[in-house]
Amino acid sequence: MAINQTAQTIIEILDAVSPELYFLLFKGIIGLIILNIIISSTKNVAIYVRLRFSDLFSRRNVIIYDGFEGVIEEVSFNGIFIKNLNGVTKFIPLNRWYMGDIRYPNTLNKDDK
Repeated sequence: MAINQTAQTIIEILDAVSPELYFLLFKGIIGLIILNIIISSTKNVAIYVRLRFSDLFSRRNVIIYDGFEGVIEEVSFNGIFIKNLNGVTKFIPLNRWYMGDIRYPNTLNKDDK
């Protein structure tokens, strides 16, 4: 309740001092939110393109994530789907890709070399 009252007081002061200042402040906050969304989505697209066209997107590469071991099934804009030998699929968000939670051991057999 106190936060709402404080916000209301700030809005009233800004409106009394200068309606244009209030509008610019509001517009600036909305602009920052939109800019943050654009930057986040651009980062996901860059990771997606890098993964999609790299050698990592291969059915021979095993990925270990949070104790779950499987191969890449699909790469999307939001994350990676990996599937284990039992057919269970797990989703890895793209923002976890750079966090060091994913390991990919060398899984090439002697026959594949």
